[in-house]
Amino acid sequence: MFFLSSIAISCGNLVVVDGISDIQQLPSTSLQCLNVHQSWKTAEVPEKYHRLQATWHHKDVRHVLWTDKGNLDLIEHYYPRWSSHYAQLLALPSHSGGAVMASDWARLLYLHRFGGLYVDLDYEAHVPPTEWPIVLQSHDDAAVQTAVYFVNSPFLITEVMQNSLMYAPRPGNPFFMHVGRSIQNTLDFIEHPFCPNDSGRDGAQVSANCPLTGAFTNRWTMSVTWLMKTEQITGPPVLDKTYTQLALSGSPDITRVFALSTSDYFGSVGSNSIGPGRYATHWHANSWVTLNPVRLMPTLSLTVILTLLGLLLLAFYIGKHERVYRSKCMRS
Repeated sequence: MFFLSSIAISCGNLVVVDGISDIQQLPSTSLQCLNVHQSWKTAEVPEKYHRLQATWHHKDVRHVLWTDKGNLDLIEHYYPRWSSHYAQLLALPSHSGGAVMASDWARLLYLHRFGGLYVDLDYEAHVPPTEWPIVLQSHDDAAVQTAVYFVNSPFLITEVMQNSLMYAPRPGNPFFMHVGRSIQNTLDFIEHPFCPNDSGRDGAQVSANCPLTGAFTNRWTMSVTWLMKTEQITGPPVLDKTYTQLALSGSPDITRVFALSTSDYFGSVGSNSIGPGRYATHWHANSWVTLNPVRLMPTLSLTVILTLLGLLLLAFYIGKHERVYRSKCMRS
C-alpha cells in the first residue's frame, strides 16, 4: 500500500489533495521535483480548463490539485489559529464570495507549507516551469531559494502584485504568515469594528455602529458588500497592503519579496488586449466569478426600489417648493 502511495505522489503525476491523508503524504517541493499547485472545488475540473491544465504536466513536476476539502483540512490541521476565520468565510452565502476568499487564503498556505509554484487554472504554460530562469536560478542561488515571487499585475487601479501566479522555491517563507495575519485582522475588524464617533470630534468616543462595516452584516446588503470586497480581504490587494505595512515597520521580511515580469509570466499587455507571455499566459477565464442574479435579486430590487422612492420624494419636494415660489411671485 505504501509503495502504491509513493507512486501516486511521485514526480510526473497529478496528485489530488482531497483530505488530511493526502496532505500528510505530500512532499515539499525540491530541486528534483517542482510542486505546481492548482485548485478547484472538487477533483472534477471543468472540461474547459483541461487543455490549459495539461500544459503544466512534466516529468519533473508534481502537479498538485487541491479541493475545497483539502483546503479546509490544511487550515484545520496545520493553521488552527485561523480555522475560525476560515469557517467564517465558508459560512457566508454561496453567492457572497466566501468560498473564493477561502481559496485565495489557502493558496498562500500551499506555498508556505510545501513551497513550489501556484498558478490559476486559466494559466497556460508555454515553457515547462522547470525551465523557467527563476526556477533554474533557485537550484544554486541561496538568495533566490529564500525569496518569494509574485507576478506583477498590469491592473494598477486595484493591485501591484497578483496571487494568480506565485513562486516559493522553499517552504516556510514568513511573508505568507504576515499576509495571513493581515487577513485575520481585517476579518476581526469587520466582526468587532472600531469607529471614532464623529459627533464628539475628539476621538475619545467609539461607536459600534460603523456605516461601512455594518454593510457586511446587514441582511439586505451583506451579499453585495462581501462580493464587492472579496479581493480586498483575501485577494491581490492584501498582498500590497501587507507589503506596505511591513515596509513601514521596517521588517526585513520584505527584502525577499520580488516581482515576476508581467510580459514574461502574465502576458504582453496591449492597448485593448493581452497577448501571450514568454513563459506563461493568464487567459482570464475568471473562474471565481459565480454571480447568481436570482439570489442577489432581493438586495438589488430593494436598492432599486429605495432609489426610485428617493427620486420620487425629491421630485415631490422640488415640485412643492416650486409651486410655493410661483405663488409668492404672483402675489408680489
